[in-house]
Amino acid sequence: MVAGEEVSNWWTTTGKRLFAQNIRQMLGSTEVNEEIRNTLETSPDKFWYFNNGITIVADTIRKSAVGGNSRELGSFKAANISIVNGAQTVSTIGRFAANEFNNLEDIKVPVRLISLEGAEDGFGGNVTKTNNRQNRIENRDFVSQDPEQIRIRKELLIEDIDYNIITL
Repeated sequence: MVAGEEVSNWWTTTGKRLFAQNIRQMLGSTEVNEEIRNTLETSPDKFWYFNNGITIVADTIRKSAVGGNSRELGSFKAANISIVNGAQTVSTIGRFAANEFNNLEDIKVPVRLISLEGAEDGFGGNVTKTNNRQNRIENRDFVSQDPEQIRIRKELLIEDIDYNIITL
């Protein structure tokens, strides 16, 4: 986990260079980025739950003595990092902080920090590829979460009827 203030600092000091190995870079104003911004504005304490987070690869990662031997808490120094998934999260937080001057103290961002030290050739590229292979989700895909559909499914289960929602 990384504080929103820290993510904003990454954006301020490094900018687009953070995404050197990211296949998509920043997408600008999109529906997803607007949803990220909305969460920053209206539910900063829930950001951790509503965001997929950031995946970072680095040539090497060294942990300071802070937090003892645990890798879950501490201060980490990573060399030659690249955010391979999470460009929208980082750029939206960075732009939000720059434009709104809002306090990001309630924002907590899930982060995976992956060291490529000692990894086989191509591992970093595979991490990038596999972290960016999600199926597009359409609004119709959320019909299974509709309260009316859930009610119908429960009522039919009483009659031993399995009600499935198929979106084409």
